[in-house]
Amino acid sequence: MKVELQLLEFRGSNEFYGVFAAMSKERAGALLVVTDSESLLHRARLAELAAKNRLLSMYELGEYVKAGGLILSGANISDRFQHAATFVDKILRGAKTCRPPRTTAH
Repeated sequence: MKVELQLLEFRGSNEFYGVFAAMSKERAGALLVVTDSESLLHRARLAELAAKNRLLSMYELGEYVKAGGLILSGANISDRFQHAATFVDKILRGAKTCRPPRTTAH
């Protein structure tokens, strides 16, 4: 497929422009964002810069797509917390077994 991967890191939103400038210089065609606290905090800005630079962008969490990202390849973190709360409630009410709730596509 002749795909070349380039790892670019940022430690804060003040480094976004440098990262996107490097991707532009290398003629990147896509962006895969690995979730961490900094990228999640600035997800809307990442999505905006990806769109502005015409980059196909893929994210691990639905929160990025809700903020304007293009493609989701993972779970919705809000759904995970909701499912966890359901299990905790059942356990606290004395359930001996818990089955995961049915999931729906987003």
